[in-house]
Amino acid sequence: QEAVQSIEKARRDRPEDQRLREILLLAHLYQGDPVRAMEEASSLDQARRAGGALILKYARLAQEKGKLAAAVEGYERILRGEAAPALKGQAVFHRGQALRGLGRFTEAIDAFDEAAGEAGHAVAARLEKADLLAGQLARPEEALAVYQSASEAMQREGARGPGADRVRLTMADLQIRLGRPGDAAAIYEDLAAHASEAEARAQAQFRAGEMLFFQGKLKEAQDAWYAVTDSF
Repeated sequence: QEAVQSIEKARRDRPEDQRLREILLLAHLYQGDPVRAMEEASSLDQARRAGGALILKYARLAQEKGKLAAAVEGYERILRGEAAPALKGQAVFHRGQALRGLGRFTEAIDAFDEAAGEAGHAVAARLEKADLLAGQLARPEEALAVYQSASEAMQREGARGPGADRVRLTMADLQIRLGRPGDAAAIYEDLAAHASEAEARAQAQFRAGEMLFFQGKLKEAQDAWYAVTDSF
């Protein structure tokens, strides 16, 4: 608090010093009142006519440092203002992440649904929502549907690579959680043949072998596992 008070005094003595203004903002964020820091960021953003960019900068910093309530406050200030659509899209998405970190899961789901319609976040927002549904909310059937939607969005965007492979591996794991090993096996077999990354192919091949083993097909399982070792 002494550091904050010293910076506040310097700011009063030199009101024209804009760098001191940002230092005071950071001091409030790290040592003082993070919500007041967002108020300072909003005021500074207006003074510089930054169109919400400065608020986003400090809201992201607050989020990275675990000041999630302050981050949410910053993102909501952007959404209430007249920022550019692309910047608002970022605020919607990152607000969902911060809300998830605060345990406000229903609000986070709503935020990710909104962000999924924003340019640049169609895939990432769906993946965040699916991960939340599969994890903290323990709703694997809904999660599987959202992962499927994310996978389709990745295909539309031409995003075929390790990320797409990992999504499908996660979908197969959810099929097992839901008691559908046959559906899981079909995904594993397809990935074993077509995944873009050697690691994903090997993992899928190994899991396909597990599916065969649990069905009592020991020879086929053994062949699948040998294929994994042969690929390295």
